[in-house]
Amino acid sequence: IWTFTTRLTMNHQTLDYQRGSLDTLAKRNALSYLSEFSYTIFPTKKYEKQLTFNLRHVLNDVSLYDRISYRNDATPLVVKLGNPDLKGYMASAGHIDFYRRGGKNQLQYHLNIGLVYRHNMTAQSVSYNPNTGVYTYKPINVKGNYTATGTFDISRALDEKRYWTWQMNAKAN
Repeated sequence: IWTFTTRLTMNHQTLDYQRGSLDTLAKRNALSYLSEFSYTIFPTKKYEKQLTFNLRHVLNDVSLYDRISYRNDATPLVVKLGNPDLKGYMASAGHIDFYRRGGKNQLQYHLNIGLVYRHNMTAQSVSYNPNTGVYTYKPINVKGNYTATGTFDISRALDEKRYWTWQMNAKAN
């Protein structure tokens, strides 16, 4: 069994921004998309084993507010800046999932391994000037953010009537 999904979304954003001497009307059309491919294999005819491969790619744009070039220093010791150079957020993910069920005493186990790589996350940078005591905040892009996961679950009935079971779960991030 295989599936392929693609979703395209066009977002129209309008922001009427007014602060101090800055008075602007910002407009933007942004495209976001999601593509996903999944492939599932049943190695036996009894369907007690299942192996799934999943790939996903996502693109989303950042907030229009964060992209406006502004300086907010209404609080004397805290300065907030916009960043017109921010790039859109992208993520790529891959997962492998194996599941086996059935057999004597309802033995089941599940193994999952995954990796998500985020290409341009938006983070809030903070800099401190010890001479003036001023903190400056600005949104920036961060590259190389990733998450790797692995899970293993197993369960089995303890008695013939299957009233009692035991289960073990392990997860690593």
